[in-house]
Amino acid sequence: MTEHRDVAPLPLSRPYDLSDLGAAGAEIRISASGEELGRLAAWLEVPEVRDFTAQVRLHRRAADRFRYEAELEALVIQSCVVTLAPVPRTYRHVVRRVLEVRGGNRRRAADTDKSGTVTLALDEDDTHEELSSYRYDLALPLLEELSLGLDPYPRADGVEFTLPAGLDAPKDSPFAALAKLKGGK
Repeated sequence: MTEHRDVAPLPLSRPYDLSDLGAAGAEIRISASGEELGRLAAWLEVPEVRDFTAQVRLHRRAADRFRYEAELEALVIQSCVVTLAPVPRTYRHVVRRVLEVRGGNRRRAADTDKSGTVTLALDEDDTHEELSSYRYDLALPLLEELSLGLDPYPRADGVEFTLPAGLDAPKDSPFAALAKLKGGK
């Protein structure tokens, strides 16, 4: 029997119907509201997110293939792992995706050359994402990149970790102790 867990909804969502995208493409600005910033902070498990803005550019490559490019900027307040002081950081990410709708049945004559061949090339730095429908959440790649890009151990400027008084650094590594147990030197 499979256990089902409640999955928290995403803190920010911007649905877009890719089938409506014209040949000229589209440029969409995403800016999180105050309420969305609060949900984003809870989702990222940080004290505060003060800003989250992105400029998303979409281009049609074929009837069922699209290019997603975005520039994200977010001001995130994390807690210092040593002092718990607030650590404000501005994160900037460039996000690129190639989106392909599987089972897409919308073919247009302009998508193929005279022989009926479609030639597509992926850039090496692009992430290929297969979609089951033309409906796509433009905020999803932004949320992924920001969550993966956060510093897992933020420290306030000038803060260094030192062992508390009375504690000495271990003299032997765990591997040295294991070697002694095995009869090594």
